[in-house]
Amino acid sequence: MQHVTQLQGNHPLRELFVADHDRSQVVITRSHHPKLQVGDVIESVNGVAITSVAQLQELLQQNTAQWKIEFNRGGERFGLAVMP
Repeated sequence: MQHVTQLQGNHPLRELFVADHDRSQVVITRSHHPKLQVGDVIESVNGVAITSVAQLQELLQQNTAQWKIEFNRGGERFGLAVMP
């Protein structure tokens, strides 16, 4: 069974529920975000490859001028840029 984590903080992924998945992937398990869906795999944040929920949480604590999030949906890669 996967351990599900709700992301907290002042960043564009707040309130998402995520879990570590096979082969060092982080998958969204519940989403209220208008662009991100259940099953999406978060691939990178600001150019850093994401391999675990713990790493994702650490990156999301940083202050940044813009968030660049890349995710995979059904084998297709998408990008999302968000100003804080």
